[in-house]
Amino acid sequence: MLTRDFDKAQSQQYDVVVVGGGIYGATIAREAISRGLSVALVEQRDFGGATSANSLKVIHGGIRYLQSLDIKRLRESVNERRALLRIAPHLVSPIKCIIPTRNSLTQHRFTVSTAFQLYNLLSLDRNRGVDSARHILAAGTMDKQALHKDMPSLGNCDCTGAGYWYDAQAHNTERLVLSFILTAVREGATALNYATAVQLLQTDGRVAGIVVRDNLSENRYTFRAKSVVDCTGPWVKWRSEKNETCSEPVFAKAVNFVVKKSLFPCAVGLKVDVQIAGKPRSRQLFIAPWRGASIIGTWYFPVSEPSPDNTYPTDEEFDVCLAQANALSPDIVIERDDVINVHAGLLPATSMDGVDGEPVLKSRPVITDIGSAGGVRGLFLVQGVKLTTARDVAALTVDSVLRFNGKEVSSSTTDVDSFYGGNLGGVDDYYKLKLEEYGHILSADLISRLIDDYGTNVDVIMSYIDDSRDLARLVPGTSSLVCAELLFSIQHEMAVTLSDVLLRRVGIGALAIPSEETIGFCSDFIGQYLSWSEHEKDENVKSLKDSYYHLLRQNDASTVVDKTDI
Repeated sequence: MLTRDFDKAQSQQYDVVVVGGGIYGATIAREAISRGLSVALVEQRDFGGATSANSLKVIHGGIRYLQSLDIKRLRESVNERRALLRIAPHLVSPIKCIIPTRNSLTQHRFTVSTAFQLYNLLSLDRNRGVDSARHILAAGTMDKQALHKDMPSLGNCDCTGAGYWYDAQAHNTERLVLSFILTAVREGATALNYATAVQLLQTDGRVAGIVVRDNLSENRYTFRAKSVVDCTGPWVKWRSEKNETCSEPVFAKAVNFVVKKSLFPCAVGLKVDVQIAGKPRSRQLFIAPWRGASIIGTWYFPVSEPSPDNTYPTDEEFDVCLAQANALSPDIVIERDDVINVHAGLLPATSMDGVDGEPVLKSRPVITDIGSAGGVRGLFLVQGVKLTTARDVAALTVDSVLRFNGKEVSSSTTDVDSFYGGNLGGVDDYYKLKLEEYGHILSADLISRLIDDYGTNVDVIMSYIDDSRDLARLVPGTSSLVCAELLFSIQHEMAVTLSDVLLRRVGIGALAIPSEETIGFCSDFIGQYLSWSEHEKDENVKSLKDSYYHLLRQNDASTVVDKTDI
């Protein structure tokens, strides 16, 4: 059973403490432990609970960088997409993407075809070491007739055809983040959620460790460490340790809608005409299928004071997003009640006032060695820009930490190494094997979904059911969530609140607000195992509901979607 052991952590001497449990902290912890460093990771809330959980879920292969001929970034993206498909084939799989072509120079089908052929050449190694079931197919184009045959819902689209390519989708980014952390834990790292770094300890201008507060007990502990990596993004610690050459970070609010309609069978990029700063502009938005629903985004808005409570759009910004989503195509009609969730996070920006009066996003990650910048030695700040390349940024960060600690800079192997739940072997064969093994207990769809989320840990969940068939029953109000998953989250994945389980372990709350029936049952079930009082159960339910965008709390969650857990 995985526990939060602060006393044990306090008794250790670490090479590095990582502060922040999003995708960047998770990949850095995994990278550091794989290269021989002793590691602790602390997260002030729950792992993967902020920006890392809120995205289009697309793992980009860098095709967008053809426009600027940024071949280096294109290749980085191809490599990292390949790595995720290789190590986490249960969580990451290919997705087809389409963008209409038109009679203009940059959007002409011939132009797009030429660009895509170049992309195919630049990504010839895109499937090296990847299971055939997860191969990324070549990009190409289709004429209008073929487009309308494949995508009749684009029948009214003013286009000459379409370009198509294949990227990957992480259907559960929360579990992807968690899996990086649990892989590190399996290899000897310490990971603690609800643990706030409150003080940086120094000796003679060099990092000596941090003071950590356990947010559940309010007790404080001292973690000794030779170096600290801060990757808390908009909540970066110890800004006072930077000198004047290290500028304060700027962030923009990124917003995606989850709508209960399945709008397209693949990801589709469409442009909408908008007025920005009084001038006509076009905005590119993507619609991606996800769990029987659709994600639409991304919109970017200024944010004055970055904080965990200042990420959702204002009512006015919500209305802007809704109007623009409805302007994408005559065939797209989205009512306010169709929006079943709002995913929002903070992304690093260069300024809040671009040429169009909108935030200008930062294009490259930044790794700052505070010691080299005149501050305390052994402190590093990491600011990432996208989920896809987090593992690569982690490798570069750990290179710096190794050098600081006087250790040999070995090569990264996390693009091929064993991954939590990811050792499926042959992907199709694994699914077939488990369907045969457990098909007499659960439905084929449910077994496939369990593998999608847990990979090889499906065996642990099924062992619970072998011990007690009562754990095979469906959670009330859901169509494919079994009670054994709730227990697995508590015992193996450090879930300590109702939100941890429903939002970031079993995932039904990431799609939409669960029904009152589901929330009540899960609160009672989890509360029994964690010995919650009635007051604690009530507080957990309130916290879960409060985590949703305020307009959604007014909806009847039981009518949101047919299957809130897939």
